[in-house]
Amino acid sequence: MSALRPLALNPEATAFLRRWWETAAALAVLGLGALRLFGWLTDGHAVEGVAGAVLVLGGALWLRTALTRALLAGSRRAPGIAAVREGEIAYFGPETGGVMAIDALLRVEVVARPALHGPVWRLTGEDGTVLHIPAGAQGAGAVLDALLGLPGFRYAEALQTGRGRGSGTVLVWERAAGPRIDRL
Repeated sequence: MSALRPLALNPEATAFLRRWWETAAALAVLGLGALRLFGWLTDGHAVEGVAGAVLVLGGALWLRTALTRALLAGSRRAPGIAAVREGEIAYFGPETGGVMAIDALLRVEVVARPALHGPVWRLTGEDGTVLHIPAGAQGAGAVLDALLGLPGFRYAEALQTGRGRGSGTVLVWERAAGPRIDRL
């Protein structure tokens, strides 16, 4: 009697699944919502229509974020760990690292580096500190979530750079001129 062995995928397939699983899940939610909406149109049940509309809207918003994460992460994992906690973005890599408060951000850029580990977030603080975070680093999805909350964040430019259509350095957010209002 032979022992059952777990299914083993090659490293490329595993990397592909890790990169795109969230996008597939968002598409599934979007599809389920579309089915609910179709059911509402054919059967006329209002509850089904509301549930479908909520699922479609939530799935579309989730798909937008998931697609950006997948495209910015690249196919290769980058070294280091990124995290967002209590209003601060942190990155700790093998050669560089640091912590920057989100309220202290002055500028956010995406640097296209396809030859290395894919795009890199370049965060510049109001004191001139610069923090580089590879978009493919572990936990870098949380960095994107935090940056999406910045008023005027240029999502389309970040996405174009992640797809490899942008080159060099692309400015995706800059603090508006004027007095800064600190939070209490």
